[in-house]
Amino acid sequence: MWSLIRRYPLGFMLAVVIHLAVVALMVFGLDWLHPPKPRTSEVEIVQAKLVDAEKLRRAEEEKRKAEERKRLEAEKRRRLELERKRRLEEKKRREAEAKRRAERERKKKAEAERRRKEEARKKAEAERRRKEAERKAREAELAAQLQAEKDARERASVTAAIKRKVQNSWLRPPTVAGQDLQAKVRVRLSETGSVLVVQVVESSGNGAFDRSVEAAVYKADPLPMPSSPRLISEFRDFTFIFRPSGK
Repeated sequence: MWSLIRRYPLGFMLAVVIHLAVVALMVFGLDWLHPPKPRTSEVEIVQAKLVDAEKLRRAEEEKRKAEERKRLEAEKRRRLELERKRRLEEKKRREAEAKRRAERERKKKAEAERRRKEEARKKAEAERRRKEAERKAREAELAAQLQAEKDARERASVTAAIKRKVQNSWLRPPTVAGQDLQAKVRVRLSETGSVLVVQVVESSGNGAFDRSVEAAVYKADPLPMPSSPRLISEFRDFTFIFRPSGK
């Protein structure tokens, strides 16, 4: 090695200079590019850390308060929304109840009106029936009166015809000459007027007169009969007073 140094001294010196320059550059060049920061005291570092922690705490507190405000506002909005929905539901319920009450009232009034009309109809119908019954009763009474008058006329007419026919068939007994006698006679007839039975129910007091009356009734057979079926049954068994004088 020393032989090399003696042989090439200039090259050796140049290599040393270059290595020293590189070392110097490595040592002093890095410090030049990144100059060291001035050192502060530990008290200032602690204070800075304390200030940063207080700011961080305040920031956290502000964040917490902001979140709490948001939560309260959200809760308030939720409650307001629930209250709005509750009021809306309550309004709908009241409206529905009012509608149901109105419907019930309408049905109640309609039912009352229907009942009123039904009562009026029943009263009108009852009045109509009453008047109709009165009219029919009057008509029936009038018809009965007219029929009774007609029957009375026909009864009197038939009775008079029977008496005339019996009178025309009667032969006066010689023993009753000049005497004003009468006898009540019961006669039973068939539907055609044929004489079935003759009986003096109230004697004249003169047997010959009574027998002459019975004989006259048989001789007048058949006797006149009414045309009305109602009167035929009366004349099938009837009673009349026979007086020759016609009184």
